[in-house]
Amino acid sequence: MDVVNDEPIFTGDVPSRITGVSTSNMVINGASSSTCQAIGSFSNSDNSRNTFIKSEMSDLGCLSKLWIVCSKKTLSYKCPGNTQCTFKASTTELNASDKASYIDQENCPCSEAGSEIFTTGCETNIPSNVSGIIKDMKGSIETLTVDTDGVEIETSNVLSISTMRIRGVNQFKGSQAIKVDIVDIFTSLPTRVTFDNPVSISATQLSGSSVFFFFKNEVSIILGTTKGQTIKSGASVSLSSTLSNDQNIEVITTEEMKEADLFISSNKQVKLGGSLYSKTLTITNTKETTDEEAMFMIPTGKEFNANKLKVVSSYLKSYKIVETSDINYVNIGEYSDGVYIDKYKSYATYGTKGKRSSDIICSMKKEGIQSGVIAFDDKNTNTSWDRAGCSCDGESCQVNMISDSDYRMTGINYEFVKSIFIKNGNDLKTYTSVLEGDKIQGENIEVDTGNIEFRVGKIQMNKLTIQKESTISFIGINNTSTIENIVLIKPGTTSILVKDGITPLTLKINNDNNTLNSITLQNSRRVIISNTQTTINLGEVNIENSQLYLDSGNYEFNEKTINFIVNSNDFMMVMGPSTQINSNNREIKTMNFNIKIEKELEGPIYLLRTSYQNFISRFGVKFRVTSNNRLKGEPTNAKDSKYELTQVCRIYVALVPKGYTITECPKDPCGTNEA
Repeated sequence: MDVVNDEPIFTGDVPSRITGVSTSNMVINGASSSTCQAIGSFSNSDNSRNTFIKSEMSDLGCLSKLWIVCSKKTLSYKCPGNTQCTFKASTTELNASDKASYIDQENCPCSEAGSEIFTTGCETNIPSNVSGIIKDMKGSIETLTVDTDGVEIETSNVLSISTMRIRGVNQFKGSQAIKVDIVDIFTSLPTRVTFDNPVSISATQLSGSSVFFFFKNEVSIILGTTKGQTIKSGASVSLSSTLSNDQNIEVITTEEMKEADLFISSNKQVKLGGSLYSKTLTITNTKETTDEEAMFMIPTGKEFNANKLKVVSSYLKSYKIVETSDINYVNIGEYSDGVYIDKYKSYATYGTKGKRSSDIICSMKKEGIQSGVIAFDDKNTNTSWDRAGCSCDGESCQVNMISDSDYRMTGINYEFVKSIFIKNGNDLKTYTSVLEGDKIQGENIEVDTGNIEFRVGKIQMNKLTIQKESTISFIGINNTSTIENIVLIKPGTTSILVKDGITPLTLKINNDNNTLNSITLQNSRRVIISNTQTTINLGEVNIENSQLYLDSGNYEFNEKTINFIVNSNDFMMVMGPSTQINSNNREIKTMNFNIKIEKELEGPIYLLRTSYQNFISRFGVKFRVTSNNRLKGEPTNAKDSKYELTQVCRIYVALVPKGYTITECPKDPCGTNEA
């Protein structure tokens, strides 16, 4: 708050003589346009509070002798002078409103109430020769110095103190609020201050000492100041509160508290007004019953920081200490036995492992896209996420990737997420979303976009829901991966591409909407399709130097063309022992194999492993072989007359040069003895 002064514009006798003037539309111009102005000075006070003087931006103050007008609410007028009011020596009882209690009986006590418009310049001193009770303290005091032990200060009205300098063991009593701009513990000896009143402390400073605050009513306190270096290293602050059900405690710790110790004991939830900082944090939860409420409530985007955390046991044997809005926001170095911090550092508990009560939701910034790339990097959140704590991870993590343009999200490394929602484009336009990084592991991915590419080394999800017509690509899988359940909301509109995978990828489709538009495999070691509940129609099937493994379930292949592009792979398509084909349709229709070869064959290429001993005749398999000389710029030529399909060892279908005889059975890709 800016405190300003200026000379009065006019002088007068008493305020009540002024009539017919309004300040509601008054404007201060010129040099004083950003100040508070004393527009009138009166030689005498008649305690007038006329409505034309008292308004939102105007008041009668400074012993009712100045008419003050402010240009904005963030300013206030400091009354001139600096009255010193020192109490007389006493060990029994003094009255703060009685001038006889002061050494200077002419100008004391400091009893005038200040306001948002003005502050008084009165200082009150309680010297070391005063103890016992001081009653009826009220008003606005510039500085209250308590340089003694064993004083009980009883308030009779609101008490406003700009600076409270205090030491020793002392107590404030009363039901009226106390407002303190700054508390200064000006001694190196332990200090203990008890507040029975509701109290608000806007700043605290102490130098290498320990202070104990005991609160028995509503409290708001800031430890440290905005100026810095007011909490010295090695200082110790203790906050103990015993509040009723309708009372609250709010604590703000500035970064100065990083080198100070903090002890907090409370029977109510402690509301933190920002990040918590402490060197050693000691806590005790004195509630008498267990509930789901954490001991500390911390704002979104704020951290819980302590080099060491100690818990002192109380009635409660288990409770949640804190739950932050984001992962890596609980930063505790060492902690006592019984404390649990989740692996993602998003919450801490005592006596129980517990779990988060709310999800962490991270949303991609639409405006953060630069050249089609969004850097998935916590150090570069300005171009990625809606707040600094993202991205998240863990069982309570929800990630929303919503955009209206092409983007590539790089650096992805999810250990486990609850859900990922990907939405891009609309029914009129299709965009491509690329997720690139080490791994994606978790519960659920929901895709509502035209094209999505998972360029990750590993993908391990319980569920993949595809909302609309989409092409889903898995590129560069290099760790064994599984999607436990693929849900197709619009059957027959989803295409799957698996490319450059060097380890198995398992895709399980177990819902009723079970028709794919197509599945394409390129240079992938093994892609396993599995289902246990329905018949899957794979649509168009393209296999290039890859293996499609149908692990279990029923598959529809009537009038199907399967495209094989052959290099040197054996068993480009494998049907497991429990796989069935066209089991719901007894009519035999044609199945077509379209086979491209890179070079002329000298021996067999095993295209298919099946559990049907008469596969070729049963399903009316026809084939066409072409040479694939496109790399040389040569035309593709039909080679049907040179080759034939044969079924050997009961369950293997091979392409061989005409007249070639297979004398040995190959190794079964399913590892069985069915051949």
